[in-house]
Amino acid sequence: MSNDLEHLSKVVESWCMDDEFLRMRSKTDIINLLDLCNLNKKEFFEIFNRLHKIFAANELFEIMQHTKVNFVSNIDNAIEVLDFFVRKLDVKLLSDVSYTIKEGMKARSVLTTDENIKNLKKCSKKTEDFPKIYEILSKAAEEGDELTIKTAVDEKYTEIHSNFTFDHELILQAAFEGNVALVKKLQKFYADIRTRDNSEKTVLHLFCISGNVKGVKFALKFIDVNAKDSSGNTPLHLAAQSNRADVCECLLKISKIDKNIKNSANKTPLREAMLYNCKDAVEVLKKYECTI
Repeated sequence: MSNDLEHLSKVVESWCMDDEFLRMRSKTDIINLLDLCNLNKKEFFEIFNRLHKIFAANELFEIMQHTKVNFVSNIDNAIEVLDFFVRKLDVKLLSDVSYTIKEGMKARSVLTTDENIKNLKKCSKKTEDFPKIYEILSKAAEEGDELTIKTAVDEKYTEIHSNFTFDHELILQAAFEGNVALVKKLQKFYADIRTRDNSEKTVLHLFCISGNVKGVKFALKFIDVNAKDSSGNTPLHLAAQSNRADVCECLLKISKIDKNIKNSANKTPLREAMLYNCKDAVEVLKKYECTI
């Protein structure tokens, strides 16, 4: 039986639209099968539009708890699924959650929005216009102009790379410059917060270099505190090398940090801080009992 379920979980497209297949199975059968499946959005809707006609709302709710859907990092897909359950289960809490999410996704415009978007659309999506695009979006973030930033993300202006040493996408450049306001707005409208540059640095690594503690705290929601770049440096290594004592302290307060992890040069963060003569960082690292 388990082998049959394993096989069925790999060929969802062969039965997800089969009314008879689903009708012949009990709630337990469906749950056992869905426990093994990872559905795409289309498969989810095909299955649950049929199950809704077969099972009562309380049974459907139980089945839902055994369902995994691959949203492919797309908030619109997630909201579609949420709205399905709002309609089918008629649960006010789900309806309120859906409404709140949608309201939060709306992009706010300001008096300068039209001008900002006009200037943005004068730019080509080429490397040479990266500085102009960055300047426009930095200004938009300062002004609270979310619509310009959303437009830039939707139309992929934010995916071009700089011609600087580290080949940054725009969100990475913002972190490198300590521009937490811009990073937050870009992430809100689904710029890739987990992207890396050509040295495998993340926004967390770059906020550590720039010394922006607020940016570090924000980036930690998305990036592992022990993430390594291509040289094996963790965020703590880079904060130590840059003498960012306050950033070091922020990182060292996180329970799962590996404070004595070694990079590709076989050096711990404390060792790096000592080599770079970063006295403030050394003091903090020793306070937290880091070792060489």
